[in-house]
Amino acid sequence: MDEVEKKARRRAYYEAHKEEVYARTLAWQRANKDRVNERQRAKYAENKEKAAARVKAWNDSNKERKAETGKKYREANKEKTAARRKAYYEATKEALRQHHEANKEKINEQQREHYQANKDQIKERIQTYRKENLHKIQAKRKQNVDKCSDSYIRSLFKAPMTPELIEAARLRLFIKRKLLEIKKCDTSAN
Repeated sequence: MDEVEKKARRRAYYEAHKEEVYARTLAWQRANKDRVNERQRAKYAENKEKAAARVKAWNDSNKERKAETGKKYREANKEKTAARRKAYYEATKEALRQHHEANKEKINEQQREHYQANKDQIKERIQTYRKENLHKIQAKRKQNVDKCSDSYIRSLFKAPMTPELIEAARLRLFIKRKLLEIKKCDTSAN
C-alpha cells in the first residue's frame, strides 16, 4: 500500500467518523496542552516567514472584509475598545509627549504642508461640521463664557497673555459680572 492510498483511507475514515475523531482529538489536546503548545511554537518558528507572507497576502486581498469585521467588533464591544484605547494611551503618554517635544519642528512643518496641500478640503470639512453642529458650538461658546475659559479670555483681549494675566482678567470679569448683577437687582427692587 503506497502513501496515496493510505491518505485516501485515512480521509475516508475521517469523513465517516468526524464527530468521534474530533472528540478524541480534542480530548487528547486538552490532556496534553503543554506538548501541543510546544509543537505549535516549534512549527511557528520553522515557518515564521512563510506564515507572515501568507497573512500579509490574505490581508492585502481581503481589506474590505477585514475592515468590516473590525467595525462590527468595535460596534459590539464599545466599552472594551474604549478601555483598551485608554489603557494604551496611559501606557504610552509619556513616550508620546517626549517624541512630540523632540520632533516639534518636524511635526509642525508636516502639519503646515498638509494644510497647504489640502486647504480647500479642510475648509469645506470645517464649514460642513459647523453647519451640522451649530447648536453644539453655540452651547460650547456659552459654556466658555460662563466659566471664563482661557480661550474665551484670550479672544476678549486679542493679545498674547501669560497665565497670571489670564487669571487677573478672569477675576476682573467675574467682579464686573457680579457688579452688573447687583445693579440689576437694585434697579428691579426700586
